[in-house]
Amino acid sequence: MFFGGNLEKRKLIKFGKNSYVISLPRDWIDENNLLRENTVFLQRNGPELLVTSESNLSEKKFDYLIDCKDKDILSIKRQIYAAYINNCSILTIKDLSDEKIVVIKKILENLFAFQIIKQSNDKIVLKDYLNIHDIKIVDIIRRIDNLIRNMFSESIESVKIRKVIEISSIDKDVNKLAYLALKVIKMCINDSYASKILNLSKSESLLLWEMIARLESIADSIKRISRLEMQIDDKSLNDICIHYEYLKYIFIEVMKGYYSKDVSILNNMVKDEDNYRRKLFELNSISKNINHTLAVESLFNIQESVKNISRAIFNTVI
Repeated sequence: MFFGGNLEKRKLIKFGKNSYVISLPRDWIDENNLLRENTVFLQRNGPELLVTSESNLSEKKFDYLIDCKDKDILSIKRQIYAAYINNCSILTIKDLSDEKIVVIKKILENLFAFQIIKQSNDKIVLKDYLNIHDIKIVDIIRRIDNLIRNMFSESIESVKIRKVIEISSIDKDVNKLAYLALKVIKMCINDSYASKILNLSKSESLLLWEMIARLESIADSIKRISRLEMQIDDKSLNDICIHYEYLKYIFIEVMKGYYSKDVSILNNMVKDEDNYRRKLFELNSISKNINHTLAVESLFNIQESVKNISRAIFNTVI
């Protein structure tokens, strides 16, 4: 099977005592700039055999340098995350102050298999140790899903008793898994070898990219609600809790629809979304308390993210 084209037939030709040969399409040879006596590589996968012009994913990696002189922490942070997601092999960060080194080490806590191999007074060198053969994307999704369910439960209970809680540690685990998933998905989008290993088509990869971004957004919204002091009347608090419980319910149902590929579940979740949005807007008018308003805004963000996850899954399943 040749990626990016139609299935083509080739006859086996006996070659010596123990081998057979097939001809390769001329347009594929030209597209990959191959010449006589160049090497191609074969990857076995049961009855399938992948022919590629590259030996493995390591050749897709690159080295990158971040010069931190006159750069703020936010800019450095964005570059580190971008390098990680885009499959950087060796990342060098130089011209660092002691303060920036401390912050960068905290950033690295969110990046799976990205480790410091050298460090001096003003420089850090990182290496990517990720082995894509050890990754199962559905396992990452399930772990993020379970973490978010725990966040929902803890946050809802804290709101009910008007208690502020800190669930940043769970959110940090979500972020770490999300960055790992985005890194792996980016590999699959850019490299047919990676997509073959993980058995992900480009359309599935795009779905997962959208899903991961929305899952991370849901976790952030739950974290924000958990930090709010809900000094509002009992009725307003009860209304918020009812909506919060409902959002947890539809989140779980949509994720069930993803695992089972059950279109009926997804249909049930999206058919009344406009009515539910109106109810959230009405909830916002009940109180002028700033924390009440912030809580409703976060509930609305959760609803939007669940809706987009559901639509993305539905389109892919169909």
